[in-house]
Amino acid sequence: GSGHRGIKPAKMLLTSAGKPQVTDFVSAKLAAAAARTQAGATLGSPAYRSPEQCNGEALDTRSDIYSLGITLYELLAGRPPFAGDTTGILAQHIVATPAPMAAYAPGVPEQLERLVAKMLLKKREERMQSMELAREELQSF
Repeated sequence: GSGHRGIKPAKMLLTSAGKPQVTDFVSAKLAAAAARTQAGATLGSPAYRSPEQCNGEALDTRSDIYSLGITLYELLAGRPPFAGDTTGILAQHIVATPAPMAAYAPGVPEQLERLVAKMLLKKREERMQSMELAREELQSF
């Protein structure tokens, strides 16, 4: 029981106060339409899976932190860090390092790029260890 909820943009809503909130529901029809409009850039959930999830290992909060890092990368860079077919995306989650966000969005503050990179470390022991730490660091932006 890790509480892993599959963080990805399709599960994020903004509250009336403008704060992001992860939902536990998603319309399959809307998610499929969103995937089609991205012309194959992402293929749904594989785009947001952690390396340990790709390897079939047990999940924990650090898996959610990785998925949040993928989501933040996409929001800031305007594109997901990994693209291709499902197998290619899964392999990239396990072994590839995303291109620096500055390559796609030069205005992203270096400190924020480092924070996202820390969320995307392949070994979960090296990744940010709790959502509370992630929230604290993100609040400065």
